[in-house]
Amino acid sequence: PPPLLEHAGNRLAWKALKAGMGPKADPRFNPLYLWGKEGVGKTFLVRSLLFGPGRESGVYFKALDFMEDLAHARRKAGGLSSFRERILGTRVLVVDEVHRFRGKPAAQAELVHLLKVLLSRGARVVFLGRYAPREIRRVDRSLVSILLSGFSVEIQVPGESARLEALLALEKEAGPPFLPPFLLQELARRHKRGFGPLREAWLGLRQSGIRPSRAEEAEELLAKVTGGEDTLDRILGRVAVHFGLTPEDLFSERRSRNVSLARQVAAYVALERGFSLGAVAERLGGRSRSTVSYMRKRIDGARKLDPSLDRLLEDLV
Repeated sequence: PPPLLEHAGNRLAWKALKAGMGPKADPRFNPLYLWGKEGVGKTFLVRSLLFGPGRESGVYFKALDFMEDLAHARRKAGGLSSFRERILGTRVLVVDEVHRFRGKPAAQAELVHLLKVLLSRGARVVFLGRYAPREIRRVDRSLVSILLSGFSVEIQVPGESARLEALLALEKEAGPPFLPPFLLQELARRHKRGFGPLREAWLGLRQSGIRPSRAEEAEELLAKVTGGEDTLDRILGRVAVHFGLTPEDLFSERRSRNVSLARQVAAYVALERGFSLGAVAERLGGRSRSTVSYMRKRIDGARKLDPSLDRLLEDLV
């Protein structure tokens, strides 16, 4: 994992988490809502500080896991009671990716019910998400009200000095052969995203096996590992055009045969090009990693039976 670093972009969130811990926890920081772009280290920070060695145990849920477990519990005799008991028995609840509850009124209602009980008992509740509370669309007012009732803080993308510090820590942990210092400095300068994507770019440099001695020699290598977002959008754009669609169609909830096939092809090509399951899932409208993995398997099987699809994939990849 990336190193746990306190920096200007997460310092307030760090202090808020610390202030809400232990027997003298400050009630002003409960509930706590941390939000920010993908890869800024929200989940890693919370799990490290709240659930690290010596910390009290708690319950951690990603929104999609919560909804899947809830659906399963409702189908099983006594399942809903067990589901609720598990959550209501904790002193610390972390709900990650809270923005994914959008458009899911039944799951939102269950979550709100559980949150009200937990907060009335003095349990610690931490939310994580990508957007400010009022910017989360299609979420019930009661849930937004709970998000706003405590303390909300944005975690910013780490600055260049923090990015370089993270890269140096990763290098130290990985051991030789080390990347040239100038290459790490240039990666930290160019890669203006979070620690997660930064680590992926660093891995790309390490795995390339190339150790350039001059900045000029490193240009192509750096361009390859720092151009992920634009390249992913270009892949989705090419697939959309081929199927007579727009990229927005791929991100949408539309399920027509043409849109579904295009979405699966886009996921397959992006994964074949080396993008992570998480990056592809998020770009395709916030779908789950398991869904994207399933898309890949579907296309992998279909291309063996369809020569025209196989040729298309060869061209796109």
